[in-house]
Amino acid sequence: MARFLLHNLSQEIPYGVSKVSILYALAKQSKNMGAYKMARHAFDKLQQLVIPRRFQQAIDLSSITIRSKPFQDKEELLPMCSKCSTTNPLLNQMGNQCINCQQPSCTHFMHL
Repeated sequence: MARFLLHNLSQEIPYGVSKVSILYALAKQSKNMGAYKMARHAFDKLQQLVIPRRFQQAIDLSSITIRSKPFQDKEELLPMCSKCSTTNPLLNQMGNQCINCQQPSCTHFMHL
């Protein structure tokens, strides 16, 4: 869910939605699932934001410990394009679409 929000709310965040909360949830879940590259990216983005004091120590500790993990995501976590069968990265700079054929990816919240 956090990955979906990050892809769809990349330009402007609506009032009341905290980008810190989205990135922290994404980082924690990525770390727990073994998507270490995505967790690193989320922790790097968090370091650029103003973090509430209650999260500061946990984020600092987690961003240090994630450096000891492999620099890649688990292969079984990577989404596959339904059109061209290309394996896509979890965080895509082009948005929520295939890097090869630009087919919009279909997010199923049932699988989360």
